[in-house]
Amino acid sequence: MNGYSTKCTNCGTEIQLKRNWFVTFWLWLGIIGSTLGIIINVDILLNLRKMSEGMPEFTLTQLAIVVCSCLCLMGYIMLLLWKRAGFYTIVGANLTALGLTIMMIGTFPIASFVGFIIGTLLFFGILNIRRNGISYWDAMELRKK
Repeated sequence: MNGYSTKCTNCGTEIQLKRNWFVTFWLWLGIIGSTLGIIINVDILLNLRKMSEGMPEFTLTQLAIVVCSCLCLMGYIMLLLWKRAGFYTIVGANLTALGLTIMMIGTFPIASFVGFIIGTLLFFGILNIRRNGISYWDAMELRKK
C-alpha cells in the first residue's frame, strides 16, 4: 500500500499519491526496530521479574515500557496505512518511555531528552520528504478528505 488515488478538490481530476521510497524504507525500519525493542524489553521484563522479587515497581515500570514499545509498533503500522495519528502515537509513546526512564533512574537524562527532540524533528522531516510535489505528511491529510 505505497500509494492511493484521490480526487482533486479544485478540478475533480484523479490524483495518484505515492510515498517517497525513503519514507517507506524509514517506516519499515521503524517496524523492525520496534519489533526488536518489544522482544528485548520483554526479555528484560522476564529477567527483571526473576531478579527483583521484592521490588514490584521496577517490574511495573518495565511492563509500561513494553506497552510503549507496542504503541510505537502500532504507530508505524498506522503510518504505513496513511494514518497521521500514527506519528502522534509514536511521539506520545516515546515521551511516556522517556518519563518512565526518568522515574526509574531518578534523575533527568539530558542525552535522552535531546535524543527524543532530535529524533522527533528528524522523523517529522522525513515524513515531509516530497514525491511529485506532495509530502507524505500532506498526502495523509488529503487522504482523509
